[in-house]
Amino acid sequence: MMLALTSVWAAHESTSLAANPIRRVVTLLQNMQKKVEEEGAKENKLFEKFMCFCKNGLGDLKDTVDAAEAKVPNVTSALAGAEAMQEQLEKDIGELKGGAEDAKATIAKAKGIRTKEAASFAKDSSDKKNKHCSLEKGRCCHQRRHGGKILADVN
Repeated sequence: MMLALTSVWAAHESTSLAANPIRRVVTLLQNMQKKVEEEGAKENKLFEKFMCFCKNGLGDLKDTVDAAEAKVPNVTSALAGAEAMQEQLEKDIGELKGGAEDAKATIAKAKGIRTKEAASFAKDSSDKKNKHCSLEKGRCCHQRRHGGKILADVN
């Protein structure tokens, strides 16, 4: 019985809503009001999150700036040290280049001396070989003439 009354009442409501345009406009406005309130609540939540972010973000930003400002003297002194080291290294490179030029000149001079000594040695060696060959020939001739007797060494 209750089911029948409920369905009758629902049918009456739907026909009355369909028949009454003012009621449709009021219902439409009520639905729009609910949607606007829901959107307002969502926007309010987003606004609160944004404000929290702004407050926390500003603090984080200040901390980051303070930390960066604290590092400035250290970085400045490190930069000055690096520049001084670069200057010293460039000076050392210049000195080493000069030393290398001196070493090259010394090597060239030593090669010249070595070349002269090698030529002198080659000449002396050639002369000594010629003298040795002459002595050998003379010894062979002496042995042939004197029947294989070798001269005694003379001091």
